[in-house]
Amino acid sequence: MSAPITNYSDPMGPVYTGRYGPENTAAKETIAVVSYNIRFAEKITEAIDDLSGMSELREADILLLQEMDHEGTESIASALRYNYVYYPASIHKTGKDFGNAILSRWPIHSHRKIILPHERWDNKQRRISVAGMIDMAGTDMIAYSVHTETIAISIWESRKKRLSQVDAIVKSMPEAEEVEQVIVGGDFNSWTEGGSIKAMESLFATKGLERATKGIGATATSLRLLFLTFDHIFTRGMTVLDRGKVKQAKASDHKPIWVKLKINGSI
Repeated sequence: MSAPITNYSDPMGPVYTGRYGPENTAAKETIAVVSYNIRFAEKITEAIDDLSGMSELREADILLLQEMDHEGTESIASALRYNYVYYPASIHKTGKDFGNAILSRWPIHSHRKIILPHERWDNKQRRISVAGMIDMAGTDMIAYSVHTETIAISIWESRKKRLSQVDAIVKSMPEAEEVEQVIVGGDFNSWTEGGSIKAMESLFATKGLERATKGIGATATSLRLLFLTFDHIFTRGMTVLDRGKVKQAKASDHKPIWVKLKINGSI
């Protein structure tokens, strides 16, 4: 059994922010979003190379990162000119902070941590979602960077807990009348195109979100997990123009995933 992990149980923090994005970034009719679980924030130099060197990734207006620490988030944001907010969920067994970040070309003017229900069965680790309100030159959109529970001894029990974590995220969302555009992305530790993924789609659909990365296939890279689709992006108030994953990325045991979106109502 793993040693207990120290959770950050205060919903207010710790929290880290930074502003490296270009000034007065204009609104756009189409945006690009990337989600990337960078394993334990170990290969930050390689992650910067991935995010800056591959055409599908370097055009990202919004980055949703998981398994991050503050130092890694700061390095990526400063190197690639993003504004960011980062909340750690816990101090991991590696001794480093372990949490989620949102990086944006536009200002992030409010943010919060959502502590998800359930502790991990062996080490009592808690998972979180980070929500950030992004001001796209006068238009608000809200983004969530998510990391739900891993697969435990009981596959069925793990699925129930992950779905209750997704439900907590869904219940935290504003209605479309308050904020129309919503982006939710991250590592959901789901399996294949069925079962828990369909159940997640049904939960998000109650708030008008669709799975923008549907059909991209498996996102794990380790040989024993090659068939698993861990990572997803869900959206509301936007139309999917394109989607995919980057198989050649070097920084993690997850493939980064990306979508190109048209803001509904834009000309």
